[in-house]
Amino acid sequence: MLSGIFSEARRGLRRSILMRRFPLIALLVCACLLGPACSRAWAQKSKASEAERLNSRGVQLFQAGQVDAAIALYRQALQLDPEYPEALNNLGLALTTGKRYDEAILALRRAIALDSKSLAAYTNLGLALYYKGQFDEAAVAYRKSLELNPRSPETLNGLGATLFSAGHPDEAIGMYRRALALDPRYVDALNNLAIALDKSQQWDEAIRYYEQALQYGLGQPDIFSNYAGALQHAGRVEDAILAYRRLLSMVPQNANAWFQLGRLYSQKNMFDDAANSFQKSLDAQPDQPEAAFNLARALQDGGKSADAVAAYQRGLALKPDDFQGLCGLAAALQKEKRAQESIAAYQKALTLQPDSADVLAPLATLLMQEGKLAEAIPMSEKLVTLHPDDAIARFVLGNARFNHGEYALAAESYREAVRLKPDLAQAHYNLGITLAQMKDYKTAMLEFTEAHRLDPTLEVPKEGLSK
Repeated sequence: MLSGIFSEARRGLRRSILMRRFPLIALLVCACLLGPACSRAWAQKSKASEAERLNSRGVQLFQAGQVDAAIALYRQALQLDPEYPEALNNLGLALTTGKRYDEAILALRRAIALDSKSLAAYTNLGLALYYKGQFDEAAVAYRKSLELNPRSPETLNGLGATLFSAGHPDEAIGMYRRALALDPRYVDALNNLAIALDKSQQWDEAIRYYEQALQYGLGQPDIFSNYAGALQHAGRVEDAILAYRRLLSMVPQNANAWFQLGRLYSQKNMFDDAANSFQKSLDAQPDQPEAAFNLARALQDGGKSADAVAAYQRGLALKPDDFQGLCGLAAALQKEKRAQESIAAYQKALTLQPDSADVLAPLATLLMQEGKLAEAIPMSEKLVTLHPDDAIARFVLGNARFNHGEYALAAESYREAVRLKPDLAQAHYNLGITLAQMKDYKTAMLEFTEAHRLDPTLEVPKEGLSK
């Protein structure tokens, strides 16, 4: 998640590699004058020189991205000279790059045992321990490196990353600030500081540091992604949309960027654009159930319930027991008048959350519409038992009782609904209908009038209430 760890290692840590050179002429003279003893010394020097060459070649391959080849050369160098700390350090860094963390830690500890003043070995050890998730030990290694050189921006940044991952964002922010005091254009520290501030919900400051990182880092996609996310967190929807669009101009197949863009468009009720973005996210990465569900919701909100059904089904094929996905599918099927399939989807959702009002209420209503009062009434009663202070639960029970001809009980349920939620227009209207059935026309008219005031689409009956 945090940037700039391996890049530091590649760029800065090998500066401590020392190329040991030996005066060839002096050694030749020694061989001539001292005989067998000098020959043995010459052989040892020759091995050391060859180890040095292998190590140097390994560094070149590592810098070229040929990590396995570099590891092989470092090992050959160490066969010739097992006490070669620079080769052990470089081997540890290459093994870390190859995600072989246990081997890397062993090599780096050996390097430190041979050279306890090696800044690079302590920093690389901190790096390996960081990626292995041993944050406390990594922090110890980084702090030892800082004892050797308190003015190393790379080490301060590495310690900051470790502290951040260990759940100490304030300390991490302090380390990043120290690194930037030494090198104000240090892109990795700028980005990491912005990430920590973003996590701490200090979005305005985070955005400023991301903008600096982008200025000095020439628009790196990873930083641009973080920047767009911070704008999104700060509620700057239009700016976030522009940032994600710019990111996608650099990396058109970035599934997360398309997904987040879809969420932003949904916030603005731009459902066609949202659906298009979620679809592109799925095109880039097809195995995303959440992208499929969000696509379905955007289609549903845009009035395309048939397409929404297909999208929900795609999401549920990836994540069959997703509660919200099942509820969404049931609602879309109901909109498409596929009642039996809708009931089945709600019933499956109910097995996941048996007490959910979000399932019990629409399922009871759907059962009523299908004439299944024997199932709808106990479900409505259960709904009220579980959620006695929920106005919708009371409203649904009122509908069930009305359909069963229990007008007095229905009126009681509707009155409870409007007591709990006085602006529930449909409850006022249904109470009016119920009171009219009970021949209380005067009170019914009052309820119809209130319903019309709250929702002008609910018309006050013109006839039949004056008897």
